[in-house]
Amino acid sequence: MAAWHYVIGSERNGPVSDNRLLAMIARDELSPDVLVWRDGQAEWIPARETREIGAAVRRVTPVPAPQAAPPPLPRYPLARPWPRFLARVFDLLLLYIPAIFVLSLAAFALPEDIVDLNPLLLRAAAGDLSSVFSLILLVQLVSFAILALITAAFGTSLGKLIFSVRVVPLLGQKRLGFHLEREFTVWLRGLALSIVPASIVTAILQYRRVSDGQPAGYDERKARVEGKPISGVRLAGGIVSTLLAPILLIMLFTVVLNQIPMSKKDLDVPASTRWVNPETLGEARFDRPFKADTLKGAGNVNTYFEAQDLSVTMLFEHDINVGTGVGSAEYARTWDADLQKFFTVTSPWRPLTIGGKRAYRASAASVGNAAGDIELTFVLTDAGAWRIVVYAGAAKLADLDMERNVTALFETID
Repeated sequence: MAAWHYVIGSERNGPVSDNRLLAMIARDELSPDVLVWRDGQAEWIPARETREIGAAVRRVTPVPAPQAAPPPLPRYPLARPWPRFLARVFDLLLLYIPAIFVLSLAAFALPEDIVDLNPLLLRAAAGDLSSVFSLILLVQLVSFAILALITAAFGTSLGKLIFSVRVVPLLGQKRLGFHLEREFTVWLRGLALSIVPASIVTAILQYRRVSDGQPAGYDERKARVEGKPISGVRLAGGIVSTLLAPILLIMLFTVVLNQIPMSKKDLDVPASTRWVNPETLGEARFDRPFKADTLKGAGNVNTYFEAQDLSVTMLFEHDINVGTGVGSAEYARTWDADLQKFFTVTSPWRPLTIGGKRAYRASAASVGNAAGDIELTFVLTDAGAWRIVVYAGAAKLADLDMERNVTALFETID
């Protein structure tokens, strides 16, 4: 084994063995081109060129990786705040309607054991604030997801196209993953889930960063948002489009929905129908499908239920104009008088218990129409009178077993 001398700067070192010299080169303590000499050599030569250890030196020396080419220069300057803001407003206004459509379709078509949005939709329609807030968040979640899918598929969105805004990834991420992450980060950090006043604060902070020529907080080291200069005419046209697009889209969806035959939609009505009392938010479950239509008047709230097979209808009313201390007999006479134009009471009022509540019931007949079976029931509470009219046109109520549905309605008044 040869004894090697090597040079560092102008100083000669050694001797060292083959293995020692190779180890120093492998650890980058010496360059592969270090000048070496051993007995028998005429002159100093680079280690990699020696016959004895040159091949070994080349094996332990890593091949330098090719230096990455610098990225191309940006085509356009950074986008200014207002075009970015208008592009996003346009996209979201345009996508809120499809998002609502998607959620309605999911509530309508998907089995209840997979996803059941009906209680949320019904409570929101009844004005429950927490349900309204939850529904708004859900609509925005779907809207941002749709926007990410569109941008990933086409490289841009309609709003960005109109206002000449372009998002350029900086880290070579996959399109779909990048845009999904970015959209939900914008929703969280840029808009604070659209929760006022937090969203106003975050929007102002991001506006200041972009105005100062910095990337928005959610884009830092991840994306560059470029903006091509646009004319005032194009900007004005974009603003008008932002205002008109949702209106046109609503009209389009209305036309499409009106083309769906009602009988088609009725085929998918679930076997049991849920209904949420708009005043108490109590939930009723029926043993057959009903369509419900609620009307609010000055002194009462009426909900009209029509069975899908048209065999029976129910009118559920909340009469709030009940004087203090009014008893059941007095209220029965008052309701008799109110019903004279439509029904004639044909039996005495009899007491009964429904869902743990004291109720009163009587049979009736329709004025001018002897056919049909009618039953009247009311319950007096501190909040007024709750009453139900049940009408069967061609069958007996006893045969239809409506008591479960009547009980379900009265159980919502708690």
